[in-house]
This record gives sequence, structure tokens and C-alpha cells, in this order.
Amino acid sequence: MSVRGLLATTRGGGWVPYYDPRRDPVRAMIGEHELAFDLFEVVAWGMTITFALADVVTTAIGLPHPLLSEAVPSSLWVINTYGWVGLAVEHALALGLLAVMWSLLPRPYRLVVPLEGAFAGYLITHSNLVTLLTHGVALSP
Repeated sequence: MSVRGLLATTRGGGWVPYYDPRRDPVRAMIGEHELAFDLFEVVAWGMTITFALADVVTTAIGLPHPLLSEAVPSSLWVINTYGWVGLAVEHALALGLLAVMWSLLPRPYRLVVPLEGAFAGYLITHSNLVTLLTHGVALSP
């Protein structure tokens, strides 16, 4: 049986496939470990939110330095126009978009969304910290 046959069927003789949880072997396996999956999902969302906050803080620390600037043009425009409150709102909107995407995906596969948010947040925060340490901003009083 093909992967399409496992994950999708058509409704009413149509040609558009839809997700059928009864035919999904991954969903059956997740049911046995639902508590662990729920905990992992909460931890992934916690990491996503923590890294978003860390990005706002490290950006706030680094931008007053004369040699540093925001690398993302849209974020630079938001900071120049609305200040740090705008940057925090921008991050809140991004987290809201992730939450909408998370709610639209079926149960076992929606975990990918907060994991992607945590991974992207880690990369951004790591880059900010390396930049701050390289320029001596984090070490100066």
C-alpha cells in the first residue's frame, strides 16, 4: 500500500485527498504515549517563547552599540518606527502565527511547528550572543 493510501482517502468520489486519522500508523503509536507527547509539546513551546524573549533582550542590549545594527530589514524598520515595544509586538505576532499553524495541523504532526520555532529562535539568539561577545558588548559595564 502506498503512503497516500495510508494517510489519505477521498471524500465522495472526489480527487482531493484529506487526512484520515484512522488510517495513520503514527497517530496510533502516539496514542500509546500521549502523556509524553503532551509534555514534549509543552517543552517545545516553552523553548520557542524563551528564545523569542532572548532575541528581544539580546537585540536591545546590542543595538545601542555604534558598530552593531539589526540584520533583518523589517525588524530594523519596526525598531526605528515603534521602538522596543514594536519589536516585542513583532515577536508576539510571529508566535501567534506559529500558534495558528500549530492549531491547523493534525495531532501528531503539529509538534513540528514549535520545534521549528525553537530551532529558529536558538539560531537567532546564538548569533546575537556571538555578536555581543565578539564586540565586547556583553562584557562591558
